[in-house]
Amino acid sequence: MRVAALLGHIGIEALVTPTLKRLGYDFDIFTYGVRYRDFESEWLLRIAQPHNIKDEDESRVLIKLNDFIGLDHNKYDAFFVDMHDFVWGALLSTGKRVVAYPCIMPHQWQKNQVEYWKHLRLHERSFRYIVNDTSYLAGFRKIYPEMNYWLIENAIDPDMEMHTGVKDNILTVLGAAKSRVSSAGISWDAFKGITSGLPHTIVGPMNEAVGGGCVSKEELLALYRDSRVCLNVFGNNVTIGLLEILMSGIPLVTVPAGQAASYLTNGVNAIMSSDVGYLKQKLKELYNNNDLALQIGKAGRKVALKHFNLLDKVLIWKEMLED
Repeated sequence: MRVAALLGHIGIEALVTPTLKRLGYDFDIFTYGVRYRDFESEWLLRIAQPHNIKDEDESRVLIKLNDFIGLDHNKYDAFFVDMHDFVWGALLSTGKRVVAYPCIMPHQWQKNQVEYWKHLRLHERSFRYIVNDTSYLAGFRKIYPEMNYWLIENAIDPDMEMHTGVKDNILTVLGAAKSRVSSAGISWDAFKGITSGLPHTIVGPMNEAVGGGCVSKEELLALYRDSRVCLNVFGNNVTIGLLEILMSGIPLVTVPAGQAASYLTNGVNAIMSSDVGYLKQKLKELYNNNDLALQIGKAGRKVALKHFNLLDKVLIWKEMLED
């Protein structure tokens, strides 16, 4: 079995690569680096109304993918795709298995989009659509019941180096951190104030204006292992980023939000509060007491191992890709 994974969100790589390795597949990962941005600017932006694409345009999407990311679709038995819907349709024209992992909620679908998806034949047996949250599954089925949905909750590989906390550093792993923090109900100044006077590293794309930026996978894993505490915010869903933090064993300081908060207990396996002053006090305690930080972090890892262990999901992926 040979799989090509086309990833529009690099964080998904933490789910996809370990899964394909555990299954013993041959695979190639294509991510949207500079070459994908070229693809996007030349191709995606040229199509003002992507849901009005005609059949001949879909074939050109496949040609563009070949040109820009070096994809030879004849080499693969299946495709895992975290990109735009008309890419899914173009890949379906190859006759191969296509699995889509979209970051889209049922309420975001519009009528013309659903009609376009029917035009792409996304209800065919060769197409799989992953839904990673039970609360959304009914909504998806109501909007497009013919599509082949697979409920697979996010998970993370347990094979991560254990947290040591040997570095005097507060870590934040968050793309577009300033806007994401604001959407969590905290001002950027208040968020930065939580780490006032302490060394603070911000990692993730679109953070140049706040002194952050992207790092390699190896550098990120080292930051998880060595930094004393992780200060982050999350949306309503249990994200790959949250699971990566918990599984690494680094203690998490965060604002309670949605489904994620239901798995965590303040003061036991994380520090959670909407009170910025409380978060600042507790973060400083963890920063100054590595034994306490290790205790909270280990408890957080136990949550990830119990509820979000990739090893418990691998056989579902195998069935989805091969059936």
